[in-house]
Amino acid sequence: MWFARDGMPLETIAELDGGSDRTVAVVATAIVESFIQDAIKNDLCRDQSKYGLEVEANSFSPDGVLGTFGAKISLAFHLGYLTEDAHRDLLNLKYLRNKFAHYSDNYSFDIQFIKDRCANFRLINSRVKQTTTFLRATDGSVIKSESVSVNERDGVYLNLPEPAEALKTAKGRFVATAKLFCVAFNPQHHIRDQITKPTL
Repeated sequence: MWFARDGMPLETIAELDGGSDRTVAVVATAIVESFIQDAIKNDLCRDQSKYGLEVEANSFSPDGVLGTFGAKISLAFHLGYLTEDAHRDLLNLKYLRNKFAHYSDNYSFDIQFIKDRCANFRLINSRVKQTTTFLRATDGSVIKSESVSVNERDGVYLNLPEPAEALKTAKGRFVATAKLFCVAFNPQHHIRDQITKPTL
């Protein structure tokens, strides 16, 4: 269950399911960052005049005050989008993305220090559950499907067909964490009808 911003090619999403470890780390984190940036813009960027849009563009440009993922993570925390665990998970996601992006030679989720970092993801320990959603395949068989559930009191949950199996590996933990953030911050998703602000 990957969600992409409007206009993102479907090929990009397809890369996440069959791509290399490096592709998964870099692309999944880029999608998470784009959703968090959109949430921040919705909160902060009220002035839609030509000048206001220029200020927004400059702020979010690569060398702008909000151009880095780290700056967006910090601001999202201060705006109340993130709990301490979510903040730490995003910093960990960013760290891993940077390692794969800049030091990609022979990097994989099987390297011990990458495994150790993925073991530190916190939200998925309490926010990933067994799915109760089933779909009928074209051959008539019934299969378990990824889904989302929302509890107004404490937020968003990612439901996976085999959560214990998915969270057993470093790559599975990374992917589940990225998907959880994508689900929580996707503005088109139905959760917006149930909670006004994504909080993890």
